Amino acid sequence: MISTVRLQNFRVYKDKTFLFDPGTNLIVGANGVGKTTIIEAIYMTLRGGSWRGKTESVIKVGADWARVDVETSNGDTYTLKLDNRVGSLTKTRQKNKGSFSTAPPLVLFEPEFILTFTSSPDLRRNWLDDVIEQTDPSYKKTIKNYKRALRQRNRLLKNGGSGDELFVWDLKLSEYGASVAKARSGLTERLQQYTETHYQSLSGDKAKISIRYDYGFPLDVYATAFLARLAETQTRDKHIGFTTRGPHREDLLAYLNNELFSDTASRGEVRTLAMALKKMERDILTIDEKPIELFDDAFSELDSARTTKLLKEQTHQRIITSTEEVKIDAKKILLA
Repeated sequence: MISTVRLQNFRVYKDKTFLFDPGTNLIVGANGVGKTTIIEAIYMTLRGGSWRGKTESVIKVGADWARVDVETSNGDTYTLKLDNRVGSLTKTRQKNKGSFSTAPPLVLFEPEFILTFTSSPDLRRNWLDDVIEQTDPSYKKTIKNYKRALRQRNRLLKNGGSGDELFVWDLKLSEYGASVAKARSGLTERLQQYTETHYQSLSGDKAKISIRYDYGFPLDVYATAFLARLAETQTRDKHIGFTTRGPHREDLLAYLNNELFSDTASRGEVRTLAMALKKMERDILTIDEKPIELFDDAFSELDSARTTKLLKEQTHQRIITSTEEVKIDAKKILLA
């Protein structure tokens, strides 16, 4: 659990330290005072990146460096350093002992996640990849290798690369792609075990909910089938300048009463599924230790009934931001 967070030259903060309880912590303040910044600092330090934009944008205006120190209750300290003093940004992440692979798992809920099943497939793929990375440290390298091979193949497609040149990257793309698709499909199968139960517990109704990963090729022969398809579509891919098949084009689909969720769901149902997914993510990540839940402005997206159900189980540390003092049992941090 997180006990202390210190921010230096990080967005609106010059030098500020926050103390957290092991239970629920509620950060209250008006828009623009730095509530989300605290959660962002934690997330960047423990996970390595932000969901809010470019890394260099977090350095306080007028400063050329920033630093975040996150201390946990067991004495571990995680440090993020950003330095722009030599004209190009450098980012360093350090831990006082051990590696970042043992960092506390995080479950982040931010308002844009509400759009997961009504927006771009990128959001759904990125969410799956993020959860897998926290359960399988080797996956980060796999997805990185896949994206690198994809960039190289697309570059060759645009620049008129030869068939032999493309074949080298086709082999890599099919190998890494099979690993990515199998990992995503495996996680989806695990999530499906909880989907309906969590959705119904939040909604109070008996709607039938299901999710599935829409992979492009049979998983048992994925690499072989993908490689063959890359050869078949090479001419077309050259014409349009990018790779048209593979995990970067696959999708996570949700169904409500056997109909595609994005076609039939109401705004309330969309919100409920988003929260159910986060509860499922929490269950998946509860392996060696319970994940820390970060909720950015969640209450603005849920009604009081869903909020009550969401917070009913107090088994994890939670850090929540809100524009108003919600009536919950929590340590309150008031920002002016």
